[in-house]
Amino acid sequence: MNGPSFNANGPNNSPDFGPHKFGPAPAQDEKLMAAAAHASILVPHAGLLVPLVLWLMHSNSGRAPFVAAQARQAFFFQLSVVALEWLVIILGGAFGFLTFGLGWFLIAPLVGLGHLAAAILGIIGAVDTFHGRDFRYPIIGSKLAP
Repeated sequence: MNGPSFNANGPNNSPDFGPHKFGPAPAQDEKLMAAAAHASILVPHAGLLVPLVLWLMHSNSGRAPFVAAQARQAFFFQLSVVALEWLVIILGGAFGFLTFGLGWFLIAPLVGLGHLAAAILGIIGAVDTFHGRDFRYPIIGSKLAP
């Protein structure tokens, strides 16, 4: 393994994709596609399309299981981030209305911190997968493991 792997399982707890898991190590273009799936979180809402398209293109073909697995992880993580964001905005709107707008001073930083945390995880995922390492998001990663 080239350097530490930073994922939800802790450093170096995730093996490289190699003959033991998905066949040969992923090619450079597969690593790039997997990294793009994770990095697309930097484009809020519209970024959902990148991992969805990559996952659908590679899930049934059997040609790039690394891309399919990573795109699936990225898509469901981004979908959960968007769903939680909208939930916080809706509940925050009600809270802001009930507090005559003062609640927005509490809710806005929460949404901003959520975006920042999601972006950091997406960047870590992009870097890990660009180096050919498996990446799993916290909480959902183990449930979506291939």
